[in-house]
Amino acid sequence: TLSEWGMIILACILAGLTLWRMRRQGLV
Repeated sequence: TLSEWGMIILACILAGLTLWRMRRQGLV
């Protein structure tokens, strides 16, 4: 359903943002 896809997409976005932040902090 659309709600399931929405939750999956949100989960992927949150995971990507957290990884990007970790990488950014790690580089600094």
